[in-house]
Amino acid sequence: MAVANDKTLRDLEYDRLKHLLKEFASSSLGEEAIDALTPLADEAAIERGMAEVKEAISFLEQQGHFSLGGVHDLAPLLDHAKERTLLEGEKFLLVLETIESTHQIRATLTFNEDLPLLRRFAERLSEASELEKRITQAIDEAGEIRDNASPTLKQLTGKRRTLEERIEKKLHALIDRNPELISEPVVTRRTGRLVIPIKSGATGAMEFVVHDRSATGQTLYAEPTSLVAENNAVVGIESEIRKERLRILRELTDVFKQAEPAFLRDRMILAHLDSLFARATYAAAHHCAFPHLSGVIALKDARHPLLPEEKVVPISLSLGGRTRMTVITGPNTGGKTVTLKTIGLLTLMTQSVIPIPASPDSELAIAAKVRSDIGDEQSIEQNLSTFSSHMGNIVSILKEAGADSLILLDELGAGTDPQEGAALGLAILEDLLSSEALVAVSTHLTPLKYFAIRHPAVKTASMEF
Repeated sequence: MAVANDKTLRDLEYDRLKHLLKEFASSSLGEEAIDALTPLADEAAIERGMAEVKEAISFLEQQGHFSLGGVHDLAPLLDHAKERTLLEGEKFLLVLETIESTHQIRATLTFNEDLPLLRRFAERLSEASELEKRITQAIDEAGEIRDNASPTLKQLTGKRRTLEERIEKKLHALIDRNPELISEPVVTRRTGRLVIPIKSGATGAMEFVVHDRSATGQTLYAEPTSLVAENNAVVGIESEIRKERLRILRELTDVFKQAEPAFLRDRMILAHLDSLFARATYAAAHHCAFPHLSGVIALKDARHPLLPEEKVVPISLSLGGRTRMTVITGPNTGGKTVTLKTIGLLTLMTQSVIPIPASPDSELAIAAKVRSDIGDEQSIEQNLSTFSSHMGNIVSILKEAGADSLILLDELGAGTDPQEGAALGLAILEDLLSSEALVAVSTHLTPLKYFAIRHPAVKTASMEF
């Protein structure tokens, strides 16, 4: 069962918090890992995660910055490679940049022996690979295949170069001997063949094969018939070169696909590292820390993480031990709802291994279930009034409440006749007390306030306006 249901996640704006946190990720991998965060109920797993984030904080204090830099998400590219026989040369530049950046991250984090958890992650990243070497040898900085990418390609491109130099030499000699026929004294290329621009009336003076003409028709791009055989040889070599280049790309693509397990493992590790450092950077930017995990809630100078830091009023509140319930009173707009949301959201953050904006000597209890009834949940589709909707939600909460639960109820008993609301509210409080859940309730109703004052297991709190 999830620690928080959809209603509670909406009430506490958990997704908004994750959206804020994603701004501190340095890659799409980190953002994806943050999206996947969910509150845990396993205290040992939470403690392990806290230790990892604390090491990331220590690294930032020493080094000042961490980024995945040139790491790209190769998962879509791997899928693309499996759908096609080959990838284009420029795609391998993304692969190469990712490999090189991964090596840099590995070297950076394994260098520091004071951060054993981060070092352990880094040591699992791939080292130099055969693919990296082969991409470097075959693909240049522009994503084009190098002429010496293979012995065969080197031989073919050399042969083509020799033939083209010979043809160009003959064409320049023809230009020098017949300047009256030439429109412009240059050698150019049309349909893969070396040609010269001649005047439109020059075709009768010499045998030419015309391959193109200018927009005005005054210039013809022509190939002397005496060079057709040599140009044919160049075209034939070009065809062989294209085939060899395709073979090289297919071979690289096959090696890339074979390395999929290593790339996907690196992807998972890098995403987790970026998520850790995003949380660490967030903690530094918003003065956050991890609370101590205990069986009680003891927040000190706690701030709601989604409110402007310079405007929010910190709260201090304790709950647990002999007093399992707190009833919060105070005027409208006095901060009761914000207080409930702060308790709930900071609990979810802690159990998601996200540092909280509170004093580091704060304490929080691990809740197996966090349930809330905050805000207006009127359902038009189900024809439920606001009050009926609240009561339906509270009934569900009462069925789930137990000693390992944190329950947050806003304006209990409101939305109906005050006497009826108070009677329902008292019954709900008594039921929750018997469940031994940790409970924080806000109310305006006087009978509920008197109940809280008189009951030894209930603590009262009041907001100042």
